[in-house]
Amino acid sequence: MIDDLKKYIDALVKKKLKESGGSHEKAGLPFTIIDGKEGLEYSAWLINLVSTDVDGYLPVHTKQVELLGFLCFELLYKQSIKSLVDSEHYIINEALMKLSLVDKDIRLVISRVAKFNADKLDYFELFKEEIESDENTLKAIHEKIDAISEDSCQGTIISHSAKMTNPVCKYPKLCVSASSGNDGYIRTGNNDVEFDLHINATKLKVFKFLSLKIEGKSILELVRCDDVASIAATFSVPEDQVLVWISNFNSCVSEQDVRTHLAIKQIYFPVDNEYHQLSVLQPSGLVFLLKQRVDFINDRSANAYYGKKARKENKYFESGYASVPSLTVTRHGGDHPKNISGLNNKYQSYYLLSSEPPKLTKRDIHFPTIDFFSQSLNYYQCRSLFYALHELFLDYKNNWYIRLERDDFYQTIIDRIIERMWSVRSVSETQYNEETSQLNKTQKNWLCNEHEGKREGENDWLDELCKDITSFIFNGYEKVLGKKAFMFSDDEYKHIHKQVVKNKEALR
Repeated sequence: MIDDLKKYIDALVKKKLKESGGSHEKAGLPFTIIDGKEGLEYSAWLINLVSTDVDGYLPVHTKQVELLGFLCFELLYKQSIKSLVDSEHYIINEALMKLSLVDKDIRLVISRVAKFNADKLDYFELFKEEIESDENTLKAIHEKIDAISEDSCQGTIISHSAKMTNPVCKYPKLCVSASSGNDGYIRTGNNDVEFDLHINATKLKVFKFLSLKIEGKSILELVRCDDVASIAATFSVPEDQVLVWISNFNSCVSEQDVRTHLAIKQIYFPVDNEYHQLSVLQPSGLVFLLKQRVDFINDRSANAYYGKKARKENKYFESGYASVPSLTVTRHGGDHPKNISGLNNKYQSYYLLSSEPPKLTKRDIHFPTIDFFSQSLNYYQCRSLFYALHELFLDYKNNWYIRLERDDFYQTIIDRIIERMWSVRSVSETQYNEETSQLNKTQKNWLCNEHEGKREGENDWLDELCKDITSFIFNGYEKVLGKKAFMFSDDEYKHIHKQVVKNKEALR
């Protein structure tokens, strides 16, 4: 790709030499001796070329045509010399270094290209055939605009394309001029978007002509405000002729069709006790503005170009590059995108960003909002331990071994409570909400990390907690076993409480 610029210049030089009978003096080409051979001095030629002034929007001599052709040359896919300079893409520097330009000359060329008005390139591309012909260029351009203005009656200026919903939709045809407002909405009024045009595919030059800009304003804007003088001065044409053009163009500017179509997506929007039927249309200006921005991030920026190149070559790229993944590419019109609209023909496709719902992280631990002993660890989560305790009571013999085994079961339940306590504390910072929590003071001190100071410095809450855990074990056995359960005595309650108190510091 970098070598393509040299090939382009060499082809242009070869053509000029042929036209001048092989004399580089007659062709005005700065030749010099390079490695014992006569060759073009690229640095001098380029500096001389980019120093050429183009006062108007249309070139008037050969050197201006050469300059415009050079600036329009695509060095990368759909990126001209001018657009690459404007985006400060470093590939321009590489391409110029390939032509043996030194740093000083490279900076000079780039600075002069950067100052050139890019709007003039759109004129060159639209009227290229007339400009490069040997006939009367100005007359040929006027005749072309005559034909374009007459063809405009077949089209309608729009802001929302019905054909992007379904190509069979010939209406509605609407052009909405929304005001700008700091309301946070992504809408046409809040973005500088291009207008669109519905017209026969063979007449798309109407869209291209109306998109041309004069002093920052599109010709469409000048037509709408009847700015005859600006158009007449740009194309060196009498004002009477401009009035004819404006009259013709007004047919596609003013024509609107508010009917809906059966193929348009319909929604019913509630208003008071009734409904409005809304036809949902694509804001084509916004859609393709998004495509431009995504394309720049993914492909056209310097970082994207060199970053992807480094990744392909398995090399480290220090500055890194951004990327918008998971794009759905949408095309309208199949093999005939021209039939949809002017913008659709210009951009060919657009993107749908990923709209997947956020992925919810599965949480094994939920911070309790009402009570730890019902939400985080209930009786039935200790079911197997209570049943094992019951089996021990069935063969009960009052000896130290049996009493020790019974206490082991109590301790196992307490250990399970402590284990769950630490799990709940680990999520307290992200899941605990002071405003919605209904936990009592004791459990807040026990479980919330933000109450760690009270937990360490006070003991009243810990005494209450020991009573709660004792009740959990005492009542849990009866709840799980039901009618099969042995009736615990007050002495057994006191014994369980002593076992819990032994774990005070572990509970803190």
